[in-house]
Amino acid sequence: MVGQGVLRECLLDPQVEAVQTIGRSATGEQNPKLREMVRPDLMRYREVEAELGGYDACFFCLGVSSAGMSEAEYERCRKLGPVTLDDTPPSNVASAAPTSEVP
Repeated sequence: MVGQGVLRECLLDPQVEAVQTIGRSATGEQNPKLREMVRPDLMRYREVEAELGGYDACFFCLGVSSAGMSEAEYERCRKLGPVTLDDTPPSNVASAAPTSEVP
């Protein structure tokens, strides 16, 4: 998926010093540049805002499968996820580049 490709390229790029991921599960990658944050609720970020600062860019690559979800829950994840993250940007992140991964 898109997020895996973004992660791979960031980890391979010698100009990238650190990579912070946020996801529902760990990536399984082992790399000294990588810091992972596993969160069951990807709609709430305020309580971890301080941990997300200090980066120069943000790639929003969150995707969700509709399998096993009601239409209402799928739409909530698909539409509100980017808005929720945008609503709570860390104050010391220089820029954000949303790139939604939606089936």
